[in-house]
Amino acid sequence: MRVSHNSLIDQILHTLGQVRDRLVTHQQRLASGRTVNRPSDDPGAAITSMRLQSALRDVARYQANVEDAQRWMEVTEGALASAVEVLQRARELAVAAASDTIPQESREALAAEVVQLVDHLVEIGNTSYAGRYIFAGHRTKTRPFVAGADPLDPVTYQGDSGEIRREIGAGITLGINVVGDTVLGGAIAAVQQLAADMYNGDTEAISEVRLAELDQCIDQLLGCRAELGAKGQRLEFVALRLQEVAYTFQRLLSDTLDIDVAEEAVHLRAMESAYLVALSAAGRIIQPSLIHFLR
Repeated sequence: MRVSHNSLIDQILHTLGQVRDRLVTHQQRLASGRTVNRPSDDPGAAITSMRLQSALRDVARYQANVEDAQRWMEVTEGALASAVEVLQRARELAVAAASDTIPQESREALAAEVVQLVDHLVEIGNTSYAGRYIFAGHRTKTRPFVAGADPLDPVTYQGDSGEIRREIGAGITLGINVVGDTVLGGAIAAVQQLAADMYNGDTEAISEVRLAELDQCIDQLLGCRAELGAKGQRLEFVALRLQEVAYTFQRLLSDTLDIDVAEEAVHLRAMESAYLVALSAAGRIIQPSLIHFLR
């Protein structure tokens, strides 16, 4: 069967185009370090890589949530530890003020220090992390505790009882906040009342009521700290697991997309040689004028 000159030229150009395309593909792979630079390169690998990348984004989001939860709870635990110290000092002063052997003037001096402890508890209640008040429930942009004009005026709580949760896994959330009115509101009120009893010289109320209230508040704060500690340990385990999952997904993505540089370099050299051979063969077949035009 006779092949026309035009058909022969078309076939040669088609072959050159195929070789050139393969050459460009290997060049792109070496430049990017990936076997798939567009979905058409390998549809199956492209779909797998997109799924793995989506999974990695989810893991990164969970890791960010875990880190934020850890920082939030560390700040909370530190604030509660300070509150416990304040209440323990208030208890020491209460024991001293409950004694009938000290004069009222000394009791009032102790009361002045207790008033300062109230202010300190309010400051602790208004602790913030990353621009958010940690004891305000959902109202993290609102200062939760506002003191009155007089040191013994009731302290107003402006937060709410909302629980803040962080997603730390697929469908898994963890509450990270402590509601200030629940754990600090009572403590502030108890210390204020202690100061009032001191000013009034009511040693019976101090010894029989205020000390018990302070002990109860201290126990409550210690319980909250223990609960935060347990959640903190859980987050440590979750963080390690997420790190392992991220490593596994990253390795699978690398296996799916990354090239073998040495092998790809060999393929590139082979395609370069094949392209030069194809050009040389075409040059011997196609008229020089046509070759010149094509160049």
